Amino acid sequence: MEKEAIDRLNLKTSEKVKVKKTKEKVKTLPQLIKDLDDLFSIWVRRSNEDERGIIRCFTCNRPLTFKIAQNGHFVGRQYKALRWDKVNCNPQCYVCNCLNEGEKVKYAIALDNKYGPGTAENLNMRKHNKCDLDRATMMILIEECKREIQLLNKP
Repeated sequence: MEKEAIDRLNLKTSEKVKVKKTKEKVKTLPQLIKDLDDLFSIWVRRSNEDERGIIRCFTCNRPLTFKIAQNGHFVGRQYKALRWDKVNCNPQCYVCNCLNEGEKVKYAIALDNKYGPGTAENLNMRKHNKCDLDRATMMILIEECKREIQLLNKP
């Protein structure tokens, strides 16, 4: 046994057995936020598809495909308390979401029509709520979002 260990030490460098350490990469908080953004965007778009796979822009009602629809936010993404809120986020077309800066007036009217009067105002009041995001919370939210997407994909 001891001789084998000594023989292994005497091998030339090129002959030594390379031992790969499998180190699990730990994602940073910004990486986890991006992962959740991507998954939540999928959920927002998939949950708003009709039976033919058509998604309607929340503010102009333009028909969209999954690939071109975007996850529009009534209250901007910088407000973490509402960044992944299912009421705050709805599918939008590029024109409404980007070129017309979210069409906030139309978005507010559509929110109140869909969820009841005062919804837009309520979201605006909630945007400053404290929201502590740590890695553990983000990982839980990511797993919940994955489950919800799987539920949407089941017939």
